Amino acid sequence: HMESDIKPLLEEFGVDLFVTGHWHRYERTKPINGTYHALIGSPRYLDPPCAHTRPWWSEVVFDTVLGYTEMKVHNASMLECIFWGHPPNGSGQSVKVMDGYVVQK
Repeated sequence: HMESDIKPLLEEFGVDLFVTGHWHRYERTKPINGTYHALIGSPRYLDPPCAHTRPWWSEVVFDTVLGYTEMKVHNASMLECIFWGHPPNGSGQSVKVMDGYVVQK
């Protein structure tokens, strides 16, 4: 499993942010052993929403929002992440900030 392979590396090297993709949705975790996990896979295509209970570590999930994440490096110890999303169903709204967080060393 990917978790059993990657988790020890994240902890060993003190990784603050692990960014991954492919699932067609956006999800961000609470820090797990000091590491945020960001699943950013919603730029163009969305999978059908999952009907499951969110685990304790899941901070934010968007199953039906197309978008992208902007990462701003402020200095050597501060990274700001902003998820810009387009509301679903052609609601007429433009892209807006749907989530944001700061990773600091």
